[in-house]
Amino acid sequence: MLSYSNFQKFYVIQLLLILLFGGYQFVYGSWQVQTNILSILPNTQISKALLSSEQALFGQAKKKVTAALTGEKAVIAHSALVAKLNQIEFVDIHTQQLPSISQISQFYRPFKDNFLTEQYVKALDDSTEMQSLMLSQVTQIANPFVSDTIDFSPRLALAEYLNTEFNNLTSYKQKQGLITSEFNDKTYYLISLTIATDAFSIKESQLIAQQLQSVFLNIENEFNVELIYSGVLFHTAQSSKQAEDEISTFGLISLIGIILLILVVFRSITPLFIALWVISLAIIYGGIGLMLFFDDIHLLSFVFAVTLIGIVIDYCFHTLVHANTHHSAKTLITPLLLGFITTALGYLVIASSPMALLTQVSVFMIFGLLGALLTVLAVLPKLKHNKHLKVQHSVTQVSERIKTANLYLIKHRTSILFGLSLLAIGFIAIHKVSFNDDIRLLNSSPAWLMENEKTISHLSNMESINRIIVYAPTIEALLQKQEYAITQLKSEQTELDIKGLFGLLPSSSKQKLHYELVNKAEQNKVFDLGLAQLGLSDPLTEFNALTYKVFKAGPLSDIADIYIVQHELGYALWFSVNGELKQNTIKWLSQQQDILLYDTAKNVSNGLSQYRAELINLLLIAFLAISLVLIARYGIKQGLLSTLAIGLSAVSAVIFTNLIAEHLNIFNLLGILLILALAIDYVIFYQEQGIKEPTLLAITLSALSSILAFGMLAFSQTPAVQSFGLTVMFGITSTFLIAPMSANLPRPNKKIKQGNLNDT
Repeated sequence: MLSYSNFQKFYVIQLLLILLFGGYQFVYGSWQVQTNILSILPNTQISKALLSSEQALFGQAKKKVTAALTGEKAVIAHSALVAKLNQIEFVDIHTQQLPSISQISQFYRPFKDNFLTEQYVKALDDSTEMQSLMLSQVTQIANPFVSDTIDFSPRLALAEYLNTEFNNLTSYKQKQGLITSEFNDKTYYLISLTIATDAFSIKESQLIAQQLQSVFLNIENEFNVELIYSGVLFHTAQSSKQAEDEISTFGLISLIGIILLILVVFRSITPLFIALWVISLAIIYGGIGLMLFFDDIHLLSFVFAVTLIGIVIDYCFHTLVHANTHHSAKTLITPLLLGFITTALGYLVIASSPMALLTQVSVFMIFGLLGALLTVLAVLPKLKHNKHLKVQHSVTQVSERIKTANLYLIKHRTSILFGLSLLAIGFIAIHKVSFNDDIRLLNSSPAWLMENEKTISHLSNMESINRIIVYAPTIEALLQKQEYAITQLKSEQTELDIKGLFGLLPSSSKQKLHYELVNKAEQNKVFDLGLAQLGLSDPLTEFNALTYKVFKAGPLSDIADIYIVQHELGYALWFSVNGELKQNTIKWLSQQQDILLYDTAKNVSNGLSQYRAELINLLLIAFLAISLVLIARYGIKQGLLSTLAIGLSAVSAVIFTNLIAEHLNIFNLLGILLILALAIDYVIFYQEQGIKEPTLLAITLSALSSILAFGMLAFSQTPAVQSFGLTVMFGITSTFLIAPMSANLPRPNKKIKQGNLNDT
């Protein structure tokens, strides 16, 4: 058997290795902290190719920032803003100015016979109808493409096509060479920016957001204009700043509370140093576990990982209080080991979840608790009868009162537990516990930023549109699949307004089809009447398809970058559908392998709903596994009592939270996970040590510190954190009241040495 001296040597050696490894990982590791909440949520049930397409397009969109100005001096302010933005590194400005009509016309010149509108195709069978169509085009003053293409494409198919497609592509207007849009009787001038960095990188986002906001504020003040802006960048900066503030604020308040609690109980700073030492090492162990297993560590994982303090402080208080008793260290080692094993087992079950946040929190907790356990086991014998760890007499008296109250509860526990069980069942039956998995309810962005997003969406005509994502391994297959999707959508709902790149860059096969139609009409002399009346000739050239590569090298390359993206599995594009989709249309889209109705909020909410059901199952499995361990250790009667106490604590938390919040979400279930972990510790100590004053005092101190730490989270502005904190606060309170009723009936009191707590 490993002796204590050998264990201490082992502890020191492993601690040095852990600290060295942790330092190396911290400095040279590939890990990074991010704030993208989508990265920690379960993936929806779509193909890997579509998922990569969705992520690639979102990765492109998240780097975009849009600013809009309105006011009497908006044009002057626009120029000044562009000048200031040009001085900021990593910012690429797009004023959204389209190339000139002449540039566009000349670009399409080599492919002039490849593009036909539906109206033009219908006229190809009748020379008289074609003559009428060509003459009507010449007289259309509003079509600027006629004058720029008539000399090299007098059939005027290209002029009609370009005019139709450019009007279809965007609802923006141009004024004084700038892109404008109307909203609430105001004219807004728009500027689009691309941030050449990851918009989910915390420090970069905060830095660039501050620079941009400073420039925007200066422009507003200098020119007396209204300037609104939106983009993922600002959401990242705002949410990360809020999370950092809350971590520091709540952490500081919790730390102060724990310090005061320790000083009141022990009147010495020695136990404070011991507690801080154990907590610090637990956090280091947990952090190393995260850096070891994950490259991308979400900021919310650190927020939720603060729950480690609640369990570790439990270890600390049991260790500190135990130093006042006459028992050997071995009497505390068994419940500590059992508590760790059962808690780690529960987290191990949760770590298998498909949700990255749960996996990261579970790994942090398991490693952190292991570090805390090894530390308290290493220092436990050294603390025995340390004069600086003596519990104050007034605190001992409080423990005696708590003991008396718990003995009364145990005496009537059958009726109390039966009554609580009936109340819980009755509440759930009458007031059904409801869940709301809408991810938008968890948004922590400030109201003004959300209002900006709404206005920008309206200005960009993106307020009520559906986006369709298409994937294919090659560009030609991608363009053909897009055309197939649009044809099917229009056959389902003819009234849909569809906008995208499909008109400016058709597939080569569609261009070939149009060319052959023109060639056939040419052979049938369909164009002769119209050309004769115009006094022009238009010889047919050899077929030459406009390819994506050529399009990207032309004047419309910026438009291609908006709609098409390449990723590791191929290519993806999107187009917009304005109008409400019918159920048949949605059903058809859901059945397509490489076509996706892009609604991130809805997709993630559906994923959360599915995962929430899976998480409930995981919690039940973990609860069952823990129950079997308790029954195997303590027998059927005491094992079932312990299981009932743990279950009632969790159910009580759900009921009280549901009464206040009206509905629950997945983060309330995360709170249940911590409640189970703490309840396990409590019942194990009651089973191992009975209703003894040292045990009661340690658990009371642990409960008070945990309620303080997690109760603070209920005041968070981040809905996910708030939900978690509210549930844990109720759960720990319930656990503290219910867990003692699972203990064995105490034996008659025995006197122990003066100065120690009563160890009955």
